[in-house]
Amino acid sequence: MRACNTQKSIVFIPFAGGSSRAFKALQSTLSPGVNCIDIHYSGRYQGALAPSPTTVGHMANEVIEHLHKSRPAQVVLFGYSLGALVAYEVAQRQAAMPWAITELVVAACRPPHLFSCHGVRVHDEDDDFLDSIATFGTVPPYLYSNPAARKYLLPNLRNDFRAASTYCHRPRPQLNTPLTAIAGAQDSFAPFAEVRAWRQYSSGRFSEHCLPGRHFFYQTQTDRLSEILLDALAA
Repeated sequence: MRACNTQKSIVFIPFAGGSSRAFKALQSTLSPGVNCIDIHYSGRYQGALAPSPTTVGHMANEVIEHLHKSRPAQVVLFGYSLGALVAYEVAQRQAAMPWAITELVVAACRPPHLFSCHGVRVHDEDDDFLDSIATFGTVPPYLYSNPAARKYLLPNLRNDFRAASTYCHRPRPQLNTPLTAIAGAQDSFAPFAEVRAWRQYSSGRFSEHCLPGRHFFYQTQTDRLSEILLDALAA
């Protein structure tokens, strides 16, 4: 088993519609002793009193609030798809935080200046909205046919895509944090040729990886992603 710096924690920031359970299979492949911090936005369960965050900036605020409670010494931020934008916004606020961000790992996401949700019909009827996001990956059939699942899951999914669609890039100084960018070789939403443009967002060490699979390649590439994250912990 590969040794890693157990003083560092990995913060898992999910994709649109994702929850803290999304990366359990990936986390199970990491070395024993790796501290995983799951981000689960407010309003994700029926009956939740707090409203869901409605912008990427609000999501970043929730991540920071969660980290203040967790009190890690050092963190690796791992953001997937929409979560990559959230992770970037968190990293931009590094100077105001009491912990160190030792690496930013972004996956399945174009960099901010190229990011777009063009084609996602976030304001349309439920079935039309689901059809428009099917390009990201397979939409589970139960979201079309199961009323309880639709009531439980669709509001959060739609809310997250609304936040993504309103994200607006504004030029800011480069980070000095090491940055790793990962793409799926068959991902049409975030192709490798564009994902690698994250390089310009940090003056620190940059790594890039292109793994087999479409947008949700994390489901089939757990071993390779585990290696990349353990490398980040060891750096």
